[in-house]
Amino acid sequence: MSEDLRSFFLIFIAAVSLLVAIRSNSRVSKQDFKNSEDKAKKDAKDAEDRVKENAVIETKTSTSIEIKLDYISRGMDDIKLNNRAQTEKIDCITSNVSEMKSKMCGMDESLKSAHKRIDSLQNK
Repeated sequence: MSEDLRSFFLIFIAAVSLLVAIRSNSRVSKQDFKNSEDKAKKDAKDAEDRVKENAVIETKTSTSIEIKLDYISRGMDDIKLNNRAQTEKIDCITSNVSEMKSKMCGMDESLKSAHKRIDSLQNK
């Protein structure tokens, strides 16, 4: 009977060892699952934070670009206004020069006729 009892204890100890190993393995698996789940949550939060940071950077960049484009647009409008004013001045000067030319031509003709009259008076 001692041999049977000894075999029984060995089988009992083997069964208990097997149960402890299974229990330990399931705890490790649960812990690994929890760790991987926590890591996935952390990675998701980090990715979300990076997306938010990128959105803020892109918003700042696009706002800066819009401000610069508005500044350039206003500068172009000022240049156009100045160009129109210069064009009007040039047109005014050109028309004045044309008027002066026609007046000078008329004066030249008057001067010629006055010289002829003076010459004719001197010859008499």
